[in-house]
Amino acid sequence: MIYSSPYPLPYEPEIPALKAFEHVQGVHIKLHTQKSYKKLYLEADIQEKGETYLFQQTAKGAHDFEWTAPYGQYNAGSVAFNGTYVIRDENGKVLHTLKNVSEDQVLRGDTLKIQF
Repeated sequence: MIYSSPYPLPYEPEIPALKAFEHVQGVHIKLHTQKSYKKLYLEADIQEKGETYLFQQTAKGAHDFEWTAPYGQYNAGSVAFNGTYVIRDENGKVLHTLKNVSEDQVLRGDTLKIQF
């Protein structure tokens, strides 16, 4: 997919900046909880203009959640991600921190299983 920015290239004001996105499998995060939850959030802090991405998931049953996360450890240009995902409940409480998700895991479509 190619995204055409509404902003021009810094050195060519008549030409819009383009961003190319590749299709990735995404790392599959499967979570089983002892406690029952209706909804949980997977959070990724992408260091590009200080943006935080939240991936919402409603329970499959009361204890099982699944996300497909599109980002792994990455640092190029103005974009940086340390590979850390945080799982939060509906009140924002941190329930689990998943560290060092790699770009290779995302590209291969690996499955990560978590229980707490």
